Amino acid sequence: MKELEWYYPQTLAAASELIEREKIFPCAGGTFIIRTGMKNYDGLVDLRKLELNYITDNNDYVEIGAMTTFSDVADFFEDKNPEHILAKSLSAAATTPLRNRITIGGSIAAFPQWSDLLGPLLALDGDVKIYTQTETITVPIAEYITNAKEYRKKLITSIIIPNKDWNSHYFRATRTKTDHCAFNLTLLWKKAQDKIEDVRIVVVGNRKRFSRLFAVEEKIRGQSAEKISPVDIVRDVVVEFADKKLGSGEFLKKLFIVELERGIQKITTAG
Repeated sequence: MKELEWYYPQTLAAASELIEREKIFPCAGGTFIIRTGMKNYDGLVDLRKLELNYITDNNDYVEIGAMTTFSDVADFFEDKNPEHILAKSLSAAATTPLRNRITIGGSIAAFPQWSDLLGPLLALDGDVKIYTQTETITVPIAEYITNAKEYRKKLITSIIIPNKDWNSHYFRATRTKTDHCAFNLTLLWKKAQDKIEDVRIVVVGNRKRFSRLFAVEEKIRGQSAEKISPVDIVRDVVVEFADKKLGSGEFLKKLFIVELERGIQKITTAG
C-alpha cells in the first residue's frame, strides 16, 4: 500500500499551488474521498487552516465559505427563513453525522448524482468563487458544473447566493430518509395575490445529471394560479433516467412526472 502524504497549508496561495499538482487533491469533510477510495491520490491537502468556514449575510447576497458544513448552512437558513430551499434540502440530506462533515465546497466539487445541494443552488442562480494563482474568479454554478473538468484542480473558496425571498418545494426520491436520492426536484416561485410572478424548476439525478425546466417555467410564469393546469403542463415533459436502486429508469420517469405535477399544484395553492 502506497504512503499517502498530507499537506497543511495556511494560505490560499499555498493550498492552490498544492492542489494544481498531479494526484494531489483537497480534503474538506473527507466523505467523498472515503467513498471513492485512495488509489488515485498521492497526497491530500487539509483545508482546515484556511478560514473558509463562515456565513456572511449581506443585503444583496449570502456568502458561504467552502468549508461550511451542511448542518451549519441548514441551521442558518432555518433561523433566517424556514421556507428557504436550502433549509429544506440540506436538513434532509444524508444523516446527522454526515451533515456535520459534508462541506459546501466539497459537495460542489464532487457533485455526486444524489446531491441535495446542487439543485437548489442552480434554482437560486448561485455563483462559485474560485481562487487561482493569478486571480479570484466568480462563475455561475451552472457553468461550473457544465465545465467541471476545467475547474477540477481549482480551489473553491465560497458560494454566493442572491438574498431573495422565494416560496419553495423540495422532493427527494428515496426508499428511506437516509438513502441517497435517485433524483431530487426543486421548485421556487414568487406569487403576488393570484399571479405567479416568477418560477424556477430544477431536477438533479436524471441522465443529463441536471436539467432546468425552462419550458415548464414559461408555461407558469405570469399566469394566474386558477388558470394553471398541472396535468396539462406536465403532459409533454420528457426527462430521462437511468435504472437505479429505487427502480427502473421508466419507473423513475413516471415518478418524476407525478412529483412535478404535485409541485406545480402546490405553486397554485400555496402563498
